[in-house]
Amino acid sequence: MNDPTDAATPTIRAVDLADGRSLAVRRAGKDDLAAVQALYGRLSVEDLRRRFFVGHRPNDRITARWLTVGERGGASLVAEVVEADGSSTIVAEAGYALLDDGDGELAITVDPAWRGWLGGWLLDILAEVAAGNGVENLQADVLVENRAMLAVLRYRGHAAVDHPDWNTVRLVVSTTGRTPGWAPRTSGQHLLVTSPGARWRGESAAQEAGFEVRTCPGPGGLVRACPVLCGRSCPLLDGADAVVFDLVAERPESEPLVRAIRNRQIPVAITRPSDGGEVPPCETVAAVIDQIVEQLGSTAATGGNRTHDGRRPSPTIDS
Repeated sequence: MNDPTDAATPTIRAVDLADGRSLAVRRAGKDDLAAVQALYGRLSVEDLRRRFFVGHRPNDRITARWLTVGERGGASLVAEVVEADGSSTIVAEAGYALLDDGDGELAITVDPAWRGWLGGWLLDILAEVAAGNGVENLQADVLVENRAMLAVLRYRGHAAVDHPDWNTVRLVVSTTGRTPGWAPRTSGQHLLVTSPGARWRGESAAQEAGFEVRTCPGPGGLVRACPVLCGRSCPLLDGADAVVFDLVAERPESEPLVRAIRNRQIPVAITRPSDGGEVPPCETVAAVIDQIVEQLGSTAATGGNRTHDGRRPSPTIDS
């Protein structure tokens, strides 16, 4: 089998299909422009909006730049069905662009006739390639209506990086394990939030205070996606400077996670009442952030020796 991290190896993975055809995943290039544009042409308007945030396919210049992203530190792959007579059709593409914070920005497109398994498989291969290139995490903006791709990313074990608006979420997944970590070059202290649905009302305020925020669903998410509950270390917790626990701490499923957080001896704020009552009102968010900042000291918003540029939207994904 070819080494997926070898940039000089065009074919990364190949499998025989039950109908006598074969499916090969290989590195993309300029020569794939027409075939990839044809793939985009088979997408519906809704598919295009989920992938590109607009209802039409990109022009040749944009697509060609995406197919050659490997020349700029990223990677671009295509999945190609090969017929018995040697003819072929590209039925999926995936790639990532290298971000300034050290993570990769991910996008995937799968032909409607090939959905159901190919997206996840292709993502696994892309993750192998990224890991081999030293990229530990992949990020992507996904429309909340794109349930298929949300499921693919959540299955891998995810955290939320940002919620640009109520229609979009930026998720991050690991290229090497079940749980993502922090980008290698970030600004601000790392604030890990555990909250239902990986969404916390104080996210924007914490970012404005200078924190780099990652939000995970905690025990309420997939059990296998929470390494602490499986007796393993958590990259997000290991790299956190402070934690906001936006769950009921006294519930049985929360106790192992709360113990692990407190064992880290870092600032922690538990924001939900023990009786399972209503969540504290929005005005308490500022108090929570002030509490964390006070415990961390004056370095909370200075960022230490980390560097990171502002975030930008990425193409959304179809699976």
